Amino acid sequence: TAGDSAGGGSAAGTTADGNPGTVPTGGAAVSLYGGKGGNGSTGNNVTGAPGELYGGGGGCGTGKTGSGGAGYGGYIRIEWTIPTITVSGTSNVGEGTIVRVAVNGSLAEQTGTVTSGNWQITGVTQPSADQIMTVFATDGDGDIADSSESTAISKYSGSGNMIDMVLDINTLSVGGTGAQSIAVSDLVTANYDADQDEDIMYDAEIGSLLVQAAVNTYDTEKIDILTTDTLTLSGSETLTTHHLTVTGALTSTTTSAYNVSGTWTNNGAFTQASSTVTFNGSGAQSIAGSTEGRSLLLR
Repeated sequence: TAGDSAGGGSAAGTTADGNPGTVPTGGAAVSLYGGKGGNGSTGNNVTGAPGELYGGGGGCGTGKTGSGGAGYGGYIRIEWTIPTITVSGTSNVGEGTIVRVAVNGSLAEQTGTVTSGNWQITGVTQPSADQIMTVFATDGDGDIADSSESTAISKYSGSGNMIDMVLDINTLSVGGTGAQSIAVSDLVTANYDADQDEDIMYDAEIGSLLVQAAVNTYDTEKIDILTTDTLTLSGSETLTTHHLTVTGALTSTTTSAYNVSGTWTNNGAFTQASSTVTFNGSGAQSIAGSTEGRSLLLR
């Protein structure tokens, strides 16, 4: 804001110029110039001199027939607000569980809590378009029990809030606001997984996505690709999990591999290409929904 300095008036009965203006009170903000200075301390109501660039003019006091001296040069004040968003969704984890979010590899300081099956985190610095957001359940000491862990991943569109993320127990959910397309390589680039915080379920490395990271122990972990959202495996990338549920879309570009030790449920779209699905559980396994495949291995 320009013109935050005003000129000072000359003292009563003197012929000297007024004192320099004070900073930062006084002159009006008019274009890039300060307002005119005020009258002297017991002034004769003669208007002060026009302000110089950014600063206010000096006032005129009793006995002074000319304008007072120009005030101090003012300053330009730039004010801005960092844009923020709200991240929210649903959850079946315990009431009062703390929820945190990492954006493009950096943990946000804001937190939320699960209340009546819902949660939200406000005041999160707005990400750039296509940055990965990783939301996860934690607790006060930063180490929630594996049996209560939950993680959700999404890709920010570039505008608006991030809503409709799902935090369910021992589930890695993929998706959120709108129709998102997330690749394993996106998670590798974001670089915020179980290696950075043990409470995050998955580990994404070049060429692989493990839903149960080496630092975690689950009996029946699941990856759930939400409605309208897509997870893509490129080249020979592998996905290893217990349960796999596709409500949106799961896409292989060429020779990717899926290692499933529990149930494969496809209620969406599975593009197999030349990929291989291996059922390698120690107990009974099942295939649900509509799934066609050319390469299915039972071990």
